Amino acid sequence: MYIIERITFVCFILFFSVTIIATTNRMANVEDKRNSPFNSFLIDDPTPNDNRITITNEESLTICISCQQDLRSCSSKILSCLHSVCNQCLDKIKDISGTIYSCPLCNHKSRGDTICENFFATEETEANGLSTHCSNCEEGNMADWYCDNCADWLCIQCKNAHARVRLTKDHVVTQKSNEEARLIRGITHNEKLLCQIHGEELARNFCQDCQTLTCDECQITLHKNHRYLFIDEAIQNQKTNLHSLVNKVRDVRLMLNKIQHTRNQQRSDIDQTERQVIDDIKLFGLNMIAEVSRACKQLINDTTTLCNQARTQFTEKNTRFEQYLQNIDHSLDFVNEALTTSSKVALLKSNRVMTKRLDHLLHQNAIWSKAINPFQLTFTPYDPKNVRSTITSLGVLIHNGKKKITNNNKLRLPEEHTNGIEQRKLNKYHSQSTTMDKYDNDIQSTILLDTSDDFCAVCRCGGELVCCDECPRVYHVECHVPSLNEVSMNDKWKCGLCSEINHSSISLKRKHDDINDKLSSVEKQICEKLILHMYTHPSSVPFHHPVPADCIGYHKIISRPIDLRTIKEKLNSYSNMSEFLADVRLMFQNCSTFNRPESEIGKSGRALSKAFEEWLEKYCSNSQISIPDRTNKRKKTSIQMIDHVS
Repeated sequence: MYIIERITFVCFILFFSVTIIATTNRMANVEDKRNSPFNSFLIDDPTPNDNRITITNEESLTICISCQQDLRSCSSKILSCLHSVCNQCLDKIKDISGTIYSCPLCNHKSRGDTICENFFATEETEANGLSTHCSNCEEGNMADWYCDNCADWLCIQCKNAHARVRLTKDHVVTQKSNEEARLIRGITHNEKLLCQIHGEELARNFCQDCQTLTCDECQITLHKNHRYLFIDEAIQNQKTNLHSLVNKVRDVRLMLNKIQHTRNQQRSDIDQTERQVIDDIKLFGLNMIAEVSRACKQLINDTTTLCNQARTQFTEKNTRFEQYLQNIDHSLDFVNEALTTSSKVALLKSNRVMTKRLDHLLHQNAIWSKAINPFQLTFTPYDPKNVRSTITSLGVLIHNGKKKITNNNKLRLPEEHTNGIEQRKLNKYHSQSTTMDKYDNDIQSTILLDTSDDFCAVCRCGGELVCCDECPRVYHVECHVPSLNEVSMNDKWKCGLCSEINHSSISLKRKHDDINDKLSSVEKQICEKLILHMYTHPSSVPFHHPVPADCIGYHKIISRPIDLRTIKEKLNSYSNMSEFLADVRLMFQNCSTFNRPESEIGKSGRALSKAFEEWLEKYCSNSQISIPDRTNKRKKTSIQMIDHVS
């Protein structure tokens, strides 16, 4: 008896030790998997953030991005950016109002109503937690045999008895691996989904109006006259929609690869251009006398400042661009994982969040698909023979072909604005280091653009800007309508939106041009104001430039494309206001023809069209000019489009 007790005690100790070692190994494997450099990807915060978190694609559904807790053992939520957090961390990331939640991984802001339950982790937990004991005997033995006919799990003894009984000896009984057993238990669990209201009824329907699962009794009582689908049909519809969005986002991702290559090349171009310009300046400085050496050094400093600003602008823009690419990659991985591995209920419950996220990424493409202006910087020296008379202007730097900057007009970085922008003369340019605005969130229905005083009101970019003395707007000389020149640079200057229409006389700088103008002076001023109004409108970005020629689908539908840049270039060729208005309204008509009404570009087109008609009525009424008949305009536009097609 004593020996038996000793043997039992030793066996217990061995079993306990093996259990501890196995648990430790599993924890180590999970930790190694999390830290693996091959499986993980890093999401860069749009703002500098040293507390970065690494989450693998496989763990994105089951690991909290804040505390790294396994979500299969607790309740969790999915944010609108498709990152998962546990309920404890969810309380830590909400703002003061308690309605906005900031993702600790990508800083994306989510409203409370855009957050959904993490059914992916919940259902995996429930599937894993189902009993694996024999369902045919009272001893509760572990079962690894499964009868396909009875849908029962059997231990080895019951399996042998199953084969001896006449009624069950022909049943198909097979031994299942862990993965096969887990799959069978998960399917069984999902098939037995019960209604939350009527506990004994199976939830077989999906109410489209309420976006919830219902049983037959709920559908004819609580959801009477509602549109509904069977679960399998609803799943198929949602999968089709998600597959379509995934394909669109994937196409955008492939297109952005080319833009990424161009951006990577831009950094080396900046360095190469800097070296070339500095070499030119040094070579020119060797031919000068000692009195001008200080001016040469100043020019070198100016070049370095401009290139540093260009590097800073490139780095900040590229950081946002990389963040955008990583957001796309994460969303694609998340949705693909959900489509391939998730249950029906989880997919239905999370469809709205995933659809909204993919739609948001598609709309953001309008910002990043714009053409990249190459970095340009050259040095133009003066003749050394004239150095005594030109000592104060040793040379000029042409930055991006926009405006020359001399060494006696110091480069200035952007200042902090408190109560509006400081009044500055037009002939003194404000050189600004462009800063990247942070990613906005899904709370706003449109893509937000930076409209601060440090960015051109037309193109929303930094650089050499001129300031209006009446409003805080700033412009590039070539972005303003009409384009600015030295004659227009006086001590007191108003931009085109602040200046009044001159009904009595024509300015000196345009007197020669008006001889050949087909539009009258007043009509031309009205057209210029309308174009500038449209350029500065927050919804006008999709209309700034022509649609690229490689967008074959657009040009098949739209036979006569038009945009603001084309209208601006054609301004001097219009013979009357009707032709100008026909082109503007054709631009809006093309937008409504090609884009869906609920799309972001469709909404932007309607908003800009409404504002344009209000501006037109305002200026024409003040100038006592009759607005051309809209019907005649449409007839003329239709005739022009027919002629164009012919």
